[in-house]
Amino acid sequence: WSEVLGVSQKTLSRVFLRETGLNFRAWRQRMRLLNALPALERGERVTDVALACGYESLSAFIAAFRSQLGLSPGEFAKAYVIAHEVGHHLQKIMGTSDQVDALRGKVDTATQNQYSVRLELQADCYAGVWAHHADAQRQILENGDIEAAMNAAQQIGDDTLQKKSQGYVVPDSFTHGTSAQRMRWFNTGLQSGRVQDCQTFQAKTL
Repeated sequence: WSEVLGVSQKTLSRVFLRETGLNFRAWRQRMRLLNALPALERGERVTDVALACGYESLSAFIAAFRSQLGLSPGEFAKAYVIAHEVGHHLQKIMGTSDQVDALRGKVDTATQNQYSVRLELQADCYAGVWAHHADAQRQILENGDIEAAMNAAQQIGDDTLQKKSQGYVVPDSFTHGTSAQRMRWFNTGLQSGRVQDCQTFQAKTL
């Protein structure tokens, strides 16, 4: 990449770290794991997902997943991903995600990241709203499900992932929110069951 861009490898590494908050190796591992989430949500076999993401073995995939997220792929999919994607689906229906996407290229990277954080935290809140009503109507939650979901939210905060990968955090590079923010907004939706309480774009503090 450095040759294509006409810069030294050291310069490229420095710019990459500044813009993403991660070194390339940590970023690649994170992207591979994030790319696995939609497949896990669809119910695809963990082994197939691991191989599709470039892992040589199931055990290597599970180890990387546990290292980054603190739980197994199966536990993660059951406890959190599905509800979070329900949140994103609601944002799509309401036009919120399209409004945020329309800002790309019109604002600086730091500002775009701030909008992205608010979008993700709103999806976390919507996930809590969905879990609240789904359980009230169909009693779908089992013992430990909420704890697992909250643990998942904690483990995928930008600050937690950056600390694990590089030992420090770069707040301006956050795109999903901190662990505390993700847990707070998921719990806000879970406790109230009200979409109206998920006003992350109007909130003065997240």
